[in-house]
Amino acid sequence: MTERLTDKDKKVLQSKITIIHQAYFMVLMMMSIVILGGIVSFKKIPFLNHNFLASSVIFVLISVSIYGFFYLRSLKKPTANLQAGEKKVNMGLVTNKERDVKYGTSGSFIANTVLTPKLIDYYIFIDDLKLYVDKEDYLILEIGDQVQASRSIVTNELIGLEKLTSRTNT
Repeated sequence: MTERLTDKDKKVLQSKITIIHQAYFMVLMMMSIVILGGIVSFKKIPFLNHNFLASSVIFVLISVSIYGFFYLRSLKKPTANLQAGEKKVNMGLVTNKERDVKYGTSGSFIANTVLTPKLIDYYIFIDDLKLYVDKEDYLILEIGDQVQASRSIVTNELIGLEKLTSRTNT
């Protein structure tokens, strides 16, 4: 079933777009420092000095074009979620809960045995639908609880999760 996005849903979707803006701004700053350092370093090489301005402009234009392509591509689906103006709503019982534990590796045997990062993904199942949730929702919800899950139209990301009723003890 689909419903119109509420203001709260729009804020959640907008926050995801804001995170993309911030991440790409940081990439742009790092890229600018690297390009500036490269231009200053290449200016000191004598045989590059005669075509220095042309090669610098071409390098900057190529870098900005590649950056712009990936920036716009990363915004395509999140903005489509907002533009759709609707969300998918699923109501049902929590039928199962699942934790997926992944261990990161660094390539060093000693570091892996001592400092292995543990990454945990939390999932709940509403009838046959598997949803990725944060740790708080995972711990609050119990099998048998009645919930309402709101998901984005385009990317199927969880926008909101509301516990309607608790399970009945039998």
